[in-house]
Amino acid sequence: MSDFLILLVYTAILFVLGVYLFIILPISYFEKRRKSRADLIFKQVSKFPIEHKHYGQKMLVAIDLELNNICLIELDKIPKGKENHSEENFKYLKAEDILKVELFEGGNSVTSSSRSIGGAVVGGALFGGVGAIIGGLGGSTKSSATVNKIEIRLIVNDKLNPIYDIDFLNGEIDKDALSKAYDNISKEARTWYGYFEVMIKNTKYGFEETKEKDVDLIAKLERLISLKDSNAISEDEFNILKKDLIGK
Repeated sequence: MSDFLILLVYTAILFVLGVYLFIILPISYFEKRRKSRADLIFKQVSKFPIEHKHYGQKMLVAIDLELNNICLIELDKIPKGKENHSEENFKYLKAEDILKVELFEGGNSVTSSSRSIGGAVVGGALFGGVGAIIGGLGGSTKSSATVNKIEIRLIVNDKLNPIYDIDFLNGEIDKDALSKAYDNISKEARTWYGYFEVMIKNTKYGFEETKEKDVDLIAKLERLISLKDSNAISEDEFNILKKDLIGK
């Protein structure tokens, strides 16, 4: 019996070592490699001193202390080995360029903030409330106990590329009270949402508010996103309609 217990203990130890060597250690290694590459890219930001950084798997984001400047970096546009010469692919924005920020969890809108006219929220006032929920990001939750995607969507004053999605979670995790991973990711996403909301609210009073035609453009763009994400139109149709819309 004692030999059996010893064998059982050794088996358990080998199992734990196997999990560490073949699962935990590789994940930790590749995560460090990913962050090191991101830091190298962040060093190329030259237009303002960075105070806050977000290390997304698809998007890097940098902002300054005063919340006046933003740099968005889409990683799929940065070839490996070209990190030291990547700034030409960066998107620099001023706080007043942000027209709307929206937080999504599992593809569902959690909260949003936008520049407005006469106190009417952009999107909601023009589409009978649709603006508050359209533009889902394609994620879905299997149950209320899990979530597989957390993202922030920015709509910015740029006719060529008005929409940027900032990823915080790509992969299913538990949402229960014991899930520190969910709490940490959710907290980070809400913190960044807060940064962008402050930018919007601060520029409301320092700059002329969005003109009505610009508000209408934002709402129509949101409607197009909703149609694409619900598969009512194809990706090609979406691109054609978007080009036609922003070209006017």
